[in-house]
Amino acid sequence: SSRSVGDVVDDSWITTKVKADLAVTEGVPSTSISVTTVDGVVTLTGALPSELAVKKAVATARAIKGVRQVDATALVVEG
Repeated sequence: SSRSVGDVVDDSWITTKVKADLAVTEGVPSTSISVTTVDGVVTLTGALPSELAVKKAVATARAIKGVRQVDATALVVEG
């Protein structure tokens, strides 16, 4: 692997950081989102009130250090 130790961010740290950042993201009910991280790929699962909330959740997760990809295919808009 060409990645140094400093480049590798722990998956559990990423999950915790994504959840924390989602909790303070306006318009995103973070309690409705489940977050899992495997090898830097964050998967968001749940139901949100609007397409905007989904976009905000994805953008929030993408902004976290160490996140290589965000899979939001299981993040749906309610109703």
